[in-house]
Amino acid sequence: MKNVYDLLIIGGGVSGCLVAYSLLSKGYKGEIAIVEHGRNLGGRSSSRISLRNNGIILNHGSANFNILESNKDKLINKFLNDLLQKNLITFDDSQVYEINSNLEISLFNQNYFYQGNVYRAKNSMSDLLAELINEGVKKNKIKLFFNTLITNFEFKNNKWIASSIKEKFHSKFLISSSNLILHNRSLQILKKENLPIREAIPEGKNKNIDKIINFINKQDSLKRVNYLIYPNKFYTLKKNNIKNNIHFLFNQKAEKKFGFERIIFQKQESQKIGIVIHTRDFNYRRISEDINNDKLIEKFNFIFKSSNLINKLEDYEDISIMRWRSSQPSGLEVPMDLQICQEYKIAFCGDWFESPGFGRIEGAINSALTLSKKITKYL
Repeated sequence: MKNVYDLLIIGGGVSGCLVAYSLLSKGYKGEIAIVEHGRNLGGRSSSRISLRNNGIILNHGSANFNILESNKDKLINKFLNDLLQKNLITFDDSQVYEINSNLEISLFNQNYFYQGNVYRAKNSMSDLLAELINEGVKKNKIKLFFNTLITNFEFKNNKWIASSIKEKFHSKFLISSSNLILHNRSLQILKKENLPIREAIPEGKNKNIDKIINFINKQDSLKRVNYLIYPNKFYTLKKNNIKNNIHFLFNQKAEKKFGFERIIFQKQESQKIGIVIHTRDFNYRRISEDINNDKLIEKFNFIFKSSNLINKLEDYEDISIMRWRSSQPSGLEVPMDLQICQEYKIAFCGDWFESPGFGRIEGAINSALTLSKKITKYL
């Protein structure tokens, strides 16, 4: 029988990779499989390497991450120090500006995602996660499966069977870093009549599972569409001596007016520039109604028409669109005491759990470190 593991992790984002890294660091000897629907690691923090566009690497999810509680949380503080010492992350030196509805640009910024200590990966967010689990991969302790969407679950003979269209995985223990198997949105995405988790654990069989499903489906979720712009090789900033990335954050009124959440200019080692435009789905704007490339560039140039930093974008090599199937949680937080269901040998982690980092990478880190500390006695 192939694809038999001690631990199966659903989702190769921050929390999924970090729980595997943390367990192996604590001496866990079991074999781990990480199953990811996307093409690489990262989840909502993934990066894209465009071979068609001369190898430009764009963080088309979270380009950086902030930690508000690093001095108060010993687990996070130790983890961050380890990453800094290994030169995997650095303090983010990006230039950050705020744009208001009158297109006035200032250095003043009160965005919640940029408060506290702000870090960025030394290379890319996907590379950071790959580095974390690299030793486990080299030692054949971790197997990675990409482009694999798990749609069906069974719990038989005290073990898990998780199936995709092409693969079937057998595991002694299951960790889901995605809440998709618990959330009603999976019914439409996976074209199913029942939640994936309900195939294995019917309603009424376990109170904790019933509770976590109830909490998850009371959460709001924020969908996104991001535009990745690859300017031609001659495109530069007005000030060529700028080595940092530049983040333009739209305040609430500006975002409502223009439909953009932020625009990030990411400078490559080759000095070429890649641009990522982040948009969010709100009641006042439907992201499913994507604007075409000409209108996107027209809006871009209108926003920066008076900027002393950004040149007009007259030509580009390519524009691609990233539609996020995964969603940023908001509203109700899931209590941390629901992370583990011992009876069914299943556990959960992600930024959707109750913590100071709820809805951010800090929350994903916190839930993964907390879970790895609690779960060792069950593995």
